[in-house]
Amino acid sequence: MKVFKVLLAIILSIGLLCAQGVLMGILACDKSISQESITESFQTTDLASQLYEEALRASQAASSQARDPQAAQMLQKAMQTDTVSEFIGEYAADSIDALLHGENAEEFTKEDLSRLTSDSLDELSSKSGISIPQEQRQIVKNYINENADDITAAVNQNLPSLANTNPAANAEARETLARLQIVLGPPVIALLSVVCLVLGILLVMLFWRSKLGFAWWAAVSFLLASVFFFLGNSSGLFSNYIQETGDGDAAALFVTSILQQGFTFSALCGFGLTALLVVVCLVLRKVVPVRHRRY
Repeated sequence: MKVFKVLLAIILSIGLLCAQGVLMGILACDKSISQESITESFQTTDLASQLYEEALRASQAASSQARDPQAAQMLQKAMQTDTVSEFIGEYAADSIDALLHGENAEEFTKEDLSRLTSDSLDELSSKSGISIPQEQRQIVKNYINENADDITAAVNQNLPSLANTNPAANAEARETLARLQIVLGPPVIALLSVVCLVLGILLVMLFWRSKLGFAWWAAVSFLLASVFFFLGNSSGLFSNYIQETGDGDAAALFVTSILQQGFTFSALCGFGLTALLVVVCLVLRKVVPVRHRRY
């Protein structure tokens, strides 16, 4: 009987390992592509300022006017401010979020550009403690206003949006995203959660007298959490490597950053469940008299 119980427990644990592993993987993907993670990753990498700088270079290439050195220097400093990272990061997150849901993102407008320029100059002045003369502000604003069409067009072109693709690619992207939404959607998450709950309850009931079913379930959760923690830590180490050595661009740093957040989130969920199961197991074993327990 004991051998049968152990064999059945192993089978249930393998099933739970697979189901919970897939569930944690989906949760990691869902967390990685969430607006919060994308915004934070844009802000912690240099991707936002690179995107803005690329837009300025594109506008200069399309402009027949020579770029004012004073305006160029001021813009270079403004691109390093948190205002630019946060604004472009949030805008890019909205764009990616719209793309993932098969929608068209709102375009970056001249009004957005004007507000971003003004706010970044204000932050630059505040952080440096030196007031930027009105003449220099006006030089920058004049340049921005004169090249607003080219700059906004370049920003919108560099951000992922279904509106920027041709019809064939548009249809293919929507089809791919539709399948992705099915996999990452609430119905699949709910189904896998129910499967995990059922398998976990069966494990608990199998060893109800000894309460060791909780320990079996906790072991599965701890194993999976450790794997996801390793993946998240590896992504973090890779991000640090890119930052320290310069091997790789901001886009690679951005991808590793969102993956780290997703893997870490799933790992924390797994460790949390492990701790909960261990506590319940210990409490129940203490409550139930020893003489009433049987393996």
